[in-house]
Amino acid sequence: MVLGVLTFLGVASVGWVILLYTAPPNIIVPIRPLVPNPNGFDALKIAGKKAVRKDDIGDAIARTPKKKWTPRRKSELVRANKSSRDAARSALKLPYMEVNRYVSAATPFPHYVDFRNLARLFVLSGDVLWANGNRHGATDDYLSAVTMGRRLPHRTVLIGALVGLACEAIGRRPLWDHVEQMDVGTASHCLKELNALQNEVLPFYITLEEESYTAQHVIVESFEHPELLTDPDESEDERNDTYGSVFLYTKIVPRRVALDSFRGYMTQLIAQARQPYSISKVPPPLPKEPLTAGFVPIYSDARAKFVGNEAGDALLRAALALRIYQLRNGKYPKNLSALVAAKIMPAVPDDPFAFPGKPLLYKPLPSGKYLLYSIGPDSVDDNGKGIEGKNDVGKTVRYVDATFKEDIVARWYTY
Repeated sequence: MVLGVLTFLGVASVGWVILLYTAPPNIIVPIRPLVPNPNGFDALKIAGKKAVRKDDIGDAIARTPKKKWTPRRKSELVRANKSSRDAARSALKLPYMEVNRYVSAATPFPHYVDFRNLARLFVLSGDVLWANGNRHGATDDYLSAVTMGRRLPHRTVLIGALVGLACEAIGRRPLWDHVEQMDVGTASHCLKELNALQNEVLPFYITLEEESYTAQHVIVESFEHPELLTDPDESEDERNDTYGSVFLYTKIVPRRVALDSFRGYMTQLIAQARQPYSISKVPPPLPKEPLTAGFVPIYSDARAKFVGNEAGDALLRAALALRIYQLRNGKYPKNLSALVAAKIMPAVPDDPFAFPGKPLLYKPLPSGKYLLYSIGPDSVDDNGKGIEGKNDVGKTVRYVDATFKEDIVARWYTY
């Protein structure tokens, strides 16, 4: 009898091991809404392909352009891209959703380059209109870039969502540049449109759901094609080392182990992203499973960028409201609540880095200007001291990073 039990256990163990190594992957598919028809995503891709002289478009709006761009040359470039700009405007009138078909590390996404270029084209068109005195039309073009950026994250992977943030920043920069030159009508129009766009903010956890779906496919793929996880920017020796490590790992460790580890971590990260940032900004400990540990750090780092984008939007809306109040009253208010009392804003914008319900911080200055800020990714009030950090080469930079201290100060940044 004992021999029979041992035999049974041995056979069962072998069967379990075989199942562990050969079981088909069970990839979790996010619950998604129906794809609209017609779809603004498809129309926007067509608009992006129509653009010409794309490098010139980027250079023409650069802070330090390579070429000399006179108003006439800028106008000519906008006219050359009229069909692309008009098609993009029409696309933004349609409901938008990208269908996530990214199931391989080798899948390209060239349309994101085109989308970023469209945002620049909108800004260039706006700059030409502003220079010609058409401020309302100019701000509509700037707002089109913001609108496009707001929609790009809808049901795509992290890279697409980050391009969306970039497009929003491209559109907000000229609005920051011009806010102090706006009249009441122009500032009110911008504020109304930006308030309406709050309804289109996609929660970051949905981006994580889509990224998890894609990454699960990539993990499965890496067991058959380890070379896809090598970095083309690395040296040949580094790529060979990476390939060798991944190849050996995938021959020893069952695919199911890697998938279960990744899904378990992403479940924690998605649950965390549903919570307010200030009480859930520290990511779960990295798992010991190597493939998961290699994939996931970028996801927790990206969350600060998304919350920073919300802060940039909130600061701009508050700045527009302050401009309206100042034009009507000849001075800035004593506090942001006065903007609500004056019926300029429905409510003071919350600081997305602070505890829920805590507004942006503000105080008028003796100079006649004001200090307006978010407490930033460390969720600590540094009294309006703006974030400054160092990049990889030691250069001082001003942008939101999960590891940076200090505050996000209006006009210290232009996003």
